[in-house]
Amino acid sequence: MQYRDRREPSISATGVRRPRELKGITMPADTTSGTGLTSEESARNQTPSAFIRALRRLERSDSLDPVVRRVEPLASQIIANGRIRRLLHGDATGIPLHGVFTDVLFGAWFMAQFLDLFPDHGTKRAATRLVGPGVGAAVPTALAGWAEWALADRGTRRVGIVHATANAVGTLIFIGS
Repeated sequence: MQYRDRREPSISATGVRRPRELKGITMPADTTSGTGLTSEESARNQTPSAFIRALRRLERSDSLDPVVRRVEPLASQIIANGRIRRLLHGDATGIPLHGVFTDVLFGAWFMAQFLDLFPDHGTKRAATRLVGPGVGAAVPTALAGWAEWALADRGTRRVGIVHATANAVGTLIFIGS
């Protein structure tokens, strides 16, 4: 049986909807969920936030292209094996594993930060213990993220480089804490 990746990213880093094919059905790219307006009509009615404008600038920034080109071969190796690619992209469930893994990482780290608010020794020890699973989950989360990145468009890859760098810095901060 030959594998054909039928999925396309449905939303870019800036929230622009793209066509998505799912089980042979192509969803229209020009509708926004629940509003009844096309994405063009919705865009005319709203001024993008500073965050969205920054993401759009990143998407268009060709200064990140040398880094993208250096990382592309490594990310492509992650998805070279069809079975691993299908697992990481969540083909069986429809949910890419990157999103699932981030729940483990964020859950552990947010709980550790919450427990840091309490002064007693037991909660400090528990908070320290929660950092470990978060750091441990960072590796498979990053691998799954790179697998998603490998199939993304150029603009999303540029944003992904900044995203990965920020997450690496955050992970190092938790390791050092």
